[in-house]
Amino acid sequence: MLPQTAKKSTSRIVSTNDGFCYQTRNDYPLHAALKLAQKVENNPNFQDVYVVEGRKDRYQVRMFPRNTEALLAKVRAEAKRIAREEGMHYHYEPLPLTYEWLCTNTLTNQTYTVGSGHCSCPHFKFSASIPGKVCKHILEARNRGFCNLFSIEHPAVQEIAALLESGFMAEANEVFIRYRRDISDAAVSFLREKEHCNG
Repeated sequence: MLPQTAKKSTSRIVSTNDGFCYQTRNDYPLHAALKLAQKVENNPNFQDVYVVEGRKDRYQVRMFPRNTEALLAKVRAEAKRIAREEGMHYHYEPLPLTYEWLCTNTLTNQTYTVGSGHCSCPHFKFSASIPGKVCKHILEARNRGFCNLFSIEHPAVQEIAALLESGFMAEANEVFIRYRRDISDAAVSFLREKEHCNG
């Protein structure tokens, strides 16, 4: 198996921008990486094993688990753990005229825009296509009572419903698209019924 060039990663569980997750073991000499890859290929719990170039002439072994749900559970658990450890250092400031917050890590001065179901941080962007995916910034915001998914009573949902009832379908669709990831499934069903009744 020939090594393939890929982005470096120091994480044991990685989310990619196409929605896949894989486990990775880092920084082996090439002969050791190839040996480990051959061992993992014989493990029925994994599929698609790769050796990829890491850093300083070292190599990683990446493996895609057959049970992706189990891996996603690990990803979520890791996000919760980090949120618990770092969360006390997050400062949230509401952004005007939006349903978003500016999250600042007071240790690193990194800032991200956080919503109920989205965040501008790289971790969330890399795994945004995974249904129900949240990052540590969203988790901490929810723990503090911010950024919960929009319920039927939420002003944004009521605004969309009012537009639908008035026959402004294009305008309603525009607002819906803007907040889709933030709207709860129950509220989406409510709006679908409104759309059907007024369509």
